[in-house]
Amino acid sequence: VKVNNVGKLSEAEKTAVKEAVKKVNNTLKDNQIEVDDKGNVKVTYPDGTDNKLTADKTVEAKTEAEKSPLKDPEKVKVNNVGKLSEAEKTAVKAAVKKANDTLQDNQIEVDGKGKVTVTYSDNSHNELTADKTVEAKTEAEKSPLTEPKKVKVNDVNNLSEEEKTAVENAVKEANPSLKTNPNIKVTVD
Repeated sequence: VKVNNVGKLSEAEKTAVKEAVKKVNNTLKDNQIEVDDKGNVKVTYPDGTDNKLTADKTVEAKTEAEKSPLKDPEKVKVNNVGKLSEAEKTAVKAAVKKANDTLQDNQIEVDGKGKVTVTYSDNSHNELTADKTVEAKTEAEKSPLTEPKKVKVNDVNNLSEEEKTAVENAVKEANPSLKTNPNIKVTVD
């Protein structure tokens, strides 16, 4: 049974050891099995005789990774989930660290697709898959609009076709990436 501290088992861990012993020795009853704080087991039979199992046969220490499951961070919005920029990797690392405040920067590695690997002092690892750390930005988030120069019009509540075209051209001028986008529509709210 994996335990947090081999020298000082919790009551739940002692119960788990007892259950493990019963599982492989299915004729034993609860009252025949004693587990001490270190994980040593003593089995007493009805005739008063006993057998013992040392802790090295019943328990092993959990790895740091097993003791420290990762909490999912807030997802970072990225331009391309298949190829994160260095800035996006840094943002993912910061989000993981914020959700898991005991981690240090040097423990956290982020790959080019957003998968996170955390390495502990005992060289054990925890991972977060990319679907837990990143999500794609929408096209609107990738291309925020720059405000255009204002176009003078006769009546802001009733634009002529010529004025609408002038507004559309001003938007395209301020946002060069939109010049090839035919989906700009000028409306009056």
